[in-house]
Amino acid sequence: MNIAKKLIRSENPKIRLPYVLYIPQNYSSDSKLIVNLSTTGMSNDNVENIINSMVDKEMSSDGMDYMLHELVERLSYPAILPLIPRIDGFYTTYLGSKIIDNDFSATKNLSENDKSILSDIDRQLREMILEASNILGVDSRAILKGYSATAKFATQFSILHPDVVSYNISGGTGGLSCLPIPEYQNISLPYPIGTYGIDFDEKNFRKIKHFFYIGSEDVNNPAMPLAELSGKTDINGNPLPAKDEKGDIIFIYDSDGLLLPYYRDCYSKEEINIIHNIYGDDNLTRFKINAKIYDDLGIDSKHMIYPGDHVSLWKNCGSQICSDIVAYITDN
Repeated sequence: MNIAKKLIRSENPKIRLPYVLYIPQNYSSDSKLIVNLSTTGMSNDNVENIINSMVDKEMSSDGMDYMLHELVERLSYPAILPLIPRIDGFYTTYLGSKIIDNDFSATKNLSENDKSILSDIDRQLREMILEASNILGVDSRAILKGYSATAKFATQFSILHPDVVSYNISGGTGGLSCLPIPEYQNISLPYPIGTYGIDFDEKNFRKIKHFFYIGSEDVNNPAMPLAELSGKTDINGNPLPAKDEKGDIIFIYDSDGLLLPYYRDCYSKEEINIIHNIYGDDNLTRFKINAKIYDDLGIDSKHMIYPGDHVSLWKNCGSQICSDIVAYITDN
């Protein structure tokens, strides 16, 4: 299929980040826009330098990631790739509470211009979707596609801006997708765990269709509490916590008896303790709890478990997953 590529540096002052359009030759006005949420490596460089490097890399590359290419080709839908850099201390590829609050307190040496470019990431993406849809003449409610951290971004963006989302395709979630409820088992769920404390448009959210998937051996856990380490790593290279003679993880607590986050960019101390209390630390258990909550709420969703671990499922996301996703979209 002939797919054109076009870099957009918007004149809309609400959009300060560039994005790339992928335009298949045979798309129609009945098409939906696919939003490909792609992660980047962490950097401490000047934000504009990082963005320029991302532009050079993307515009000089001939290919797309496998799943995006398959979706564009099989559906004949156009796509956009927002070029969102990740800065040390500001984890943009995971749309957590610090990001939507524009909390730059953990960053170093960011200029005011850098902060301006990175502020309101979710609102910038919303404007990109509206602008790109208008340029292409397609539906303004887009299909979001993410994996791992960007899967959480996709679901959390769907929670924050459901009026511009039609499908949420999220893989490798670790069972940690933002839940469309303010509390669970009498425990308040603040964003990004749930919707407590935010203005949640449930009516539009219920119009979204969700396809969640995870590997049967996925142990990637961004909500891992701080613990004594065993000196061993899992199949993805992540550190494994030490366990006592009973087989229980040896967690490290603060002076108030609270757990601490191992990955501080992902969740705060308060968020880690809520997740641990309601979910535990097993990915598949959390994933199944998510599935039951969506089912109990009557939200159109599919929760699929495929063979493989976190990395292999992404690297080898074969035709079966793509076929299942395409079927879910076309059947609806």
